Amino acid sequence: GGAMTNKFERKWLLKQVEETLNICSGCFLYTLHKQECGRTNAHSYCLSACTVGEQLKQLGEKLNDNLSGQLPPKTIESQDEG
Repeated sequence: GGAMTNKFERKWLLKQVEETLNICSGCFLYTLHKQECGRTNAHSYCLSACTVGEQLKQLGEKLNDNLSGQLPPKTIESQDEG
């Protein structure tokens, strides 16, 4: 049950991210901010002030939550062995 739902949800979320990023390609405001303030500031603008960027951020958080439930429990412990 749950693993299959997560798999389909992850595919759906990735498709949503891809479609949302398509909106961003060629964005006038990103290009303008990049020219005037640099790439880092343009990226910050997208994440903080743009509604499409906010949507991407929310999708990313959902995707992260979806993936975190699938990680093997030893992932954190294995770092201590090295």
